[in-house]
Parts: sequence; structure tokens; C-alpha cells
Amino acid sequence: MALVKMIQWLHANYKDLQEKYAGKYVAIYKEEIIAVGDSYDEVNSKARLLIPNQTEYLIEFIERGDLYAYNYL
Repeated sequence: MALVKMIQWLHANYKDLQEKYAGKYVAIYKEEIIAVGDSYDEVNSKARLLIPNQTEYLIEFIERGDLYAYNYL
């Protein structure tokens, strides 16, 4: 269930995230950005170091531009 909440937070905050992180990957954990980078692997490695015993976090690429459509659960 926590993953659904993170997806909902991503959706609700996407415009703000675009302003800060467009063209980057971000890791989201408990409604907070915990890692940012240029690749999925880089962000995943950073997130695992920050929260080593947690497996439920979200990694998302933040698109550039005005159009944003997100289909989630």
C-alpha cells in the first residue's frame, strides 16, 4: 500500500518535480526525494545506501515539457 501512496504523491507533485528535476531520475520514499541522478542504476544505488533495509521505494524519470499523463493504480 505504501507504493500506491508514493505514486499518488508523485502524481500530485509532478509539476514541482519537473521544475527541479526535469531530465533526471529520482527515488521517492515516504513522500520525499531521497536520491537524484542521470540513470536508474545510479539512483537505485544511492537509495539502497540511504535506506538499506527498505525495498519499497519508487524510482521515476521526470519528463521535460508541459504534457504529463500518468496512469497509476
